Amino acid sequence: MTLVTYSDSDDEHVQPLKKRKTSNATTINALPPLPSTFHDLYSSTARVSTSDDPSLHGGRRRVVPHVEGNWPTHVYFEWHPNQTESKLLSSLLSTVQAQAEASDPHVTGHPAATQKVHSLLQSELGVPLPLHVSLSRPLVFRTETKDIFVERVTAAIARADVRPFAVNPTELAWHGNEDMTRWFLVLRVAKPDGDDMRKLLEACNKVVVGMGQPALYTEENAAERKAKTTALKKTRPREAENAGNSKAADAFHISIAWSLHPPPPSTDSEAAATLLGKVMEAAMNEVRKLRIPFSEVKLKIGRDVSVLPLNAKKAEGRSILG
Repeated sequence: MTLVTYSDSDDEHVQPLKKRKTSNATTINALPPLPSTFHDLYSSTARVSTSDDPSLHGGRRRVVPHVEGNWPTHVYFEWHPNQTESKLLSSLLSTVQAQAEASDPHVTGHPAATQKVHSLLQSELGVPLPLHVSLSRPLVFRTETKDIFVERVTAAIARADVRPFAVNPTELAWHGNEDMTRWFLVLRVAKPDGDDMRKLLEACNKVVVGMGQPALYTEENAAERKAKTTALKKTRPREAENAGNSKAADAFHISIAWSLHPPPPSTDSEAAATLLGKVMEAAMNEVRKLRIPFSEVKLKIGRDVSVLPLNAKKAEGRSILG
């Protein structure tokens, strides 16, 4: 197995373990945190099939089919919850799963056993996974244009001149994808001071549209989704109801779980529903206290990840008045 090498820069150099003596015993200093680029080395899993096989992915299907010479592309912020944050989010998901299991299968049209809520917090092997706030839709570029896109987005982020910032979750909601084949449990996040996240989105959208790709979170997106929801009401009213209630298509959010079926209705027992609601609200009150910092944008094309730092010097140099 090849060992991972680290940069020689001062901020990312990993120091060897050092022992220090105390009055009772000799202890070992804690390791410094891994550099942010370490996680990008393992951002993709090995492909086990050359075709779209939903059985390998919990029933999921590709939104964009794989074509040789096409490069799936995504621009996003990345968040690695610490142990305390992960436990808090896992507790929230447990309540959501309990709510799904307590729903009436005759109302949903699906057996209760199939209403599985799949966590995005960790892999099937229990390995913690990063969470994301998207700055683009899932995009596809050809080999001859992907490098041009990297150059243009890198320049656009730099011109936006945004300093590092933090956001906090505001509410929990279900959000169906465009084809209503999967539903995502998302944490909507409040806009940071100065609406810097929106500035970065507009910078990315300008590049994306200029290269013939669809933008994210625009008035056109909202109108298109409304039209699809109206059409869906005729054949799948339950799915349409949940799609229409979700505002996540027009707001920044973090997906923490997914399901192949629409959100369940209220539980059969009013008492059970009330209890679950109280547990859910108590968990969300704690989640709303989280501060999620972002200091860089990530651009993933295929398995390659580029890190685009925000203007840290601007953050350090600002006055007490901002």
